[in-house]
Amino acid sequence: MPECAEYDIYVPEGIQTSYIGFHIDEFLQGARALDPVQWERGFTSLQSIHNGQQPALRSAITEWLQSTQMFTAATPAQSEQFKRQLLQQVVHIATAKSVDPADLSLAERIQAFHTCRKARNYIEECFGLDIIPSISDICTVVGVSERSLQYAFRSYVNMSPLAYLRSCRLSRVRSALRASDASSTTVTAVAMHFGFLHLGRFARDYKQVFGELPSLTLESEF
Repeated sequence: MPECAEYDIYVPEGIQTSYIGFHIDEFLQGARALDPVQWERGFTSLQSIHNGQQPALRSAITEWLQSTQMFTAATPAQSEQFKRQLLQQVVHIATAKSVDPADLSLAERIQAFHTCRKARNYIEECFGLDIIPSISDICTVVGVSERSLQYAFRSYVNMSPLAYLRSCRLSRVRSALRASDASSTTVTAVAMHFGFLHLGRFARDYKQVFGELPSLTLESEF
């Protein structure tokens, strides 16, 4: 939706509403990084997006609503991180395309290998600087579309870029919990620091990967 566009929203009586807005330049910057061909131009009117991502959008909205109570007393840094993650989720859902299996040529496989290696190196550099990169960030630095990044990661690490990022963040949380003092640190603080806003889902995924709850990791002595 372009700036200063007028629109009407009907809200039935008794319904509580929440609104999230992003600057169009921020949205387009992320969208162009993921899909430069489709999003290279701006828009002068309202756009309706149909890409089969309604379930993903519903899931994201549910997660956002469940996370809002955590941010009633959030610090400015936490609020900014929350906003950034919401923007990245919206951009990813809006630009999502199915990745069809393809028989890559030798040259394409070599390029995919280099793409994956460059992306993984960049991700490690970001975590070393205590930064959580987004898929848009990775596409911009590596210089590929999200579709090419998907091919590269599925070919060489057998998972999507998002799944790989989440795995890296879980590992970082585990390392931080093992190095922390339970008397001065909480699981919530560490999880939020690494971008996990839905604590229930985080705890479930953490236990599935590491075989124990994050609270046990924090309380353990190594």
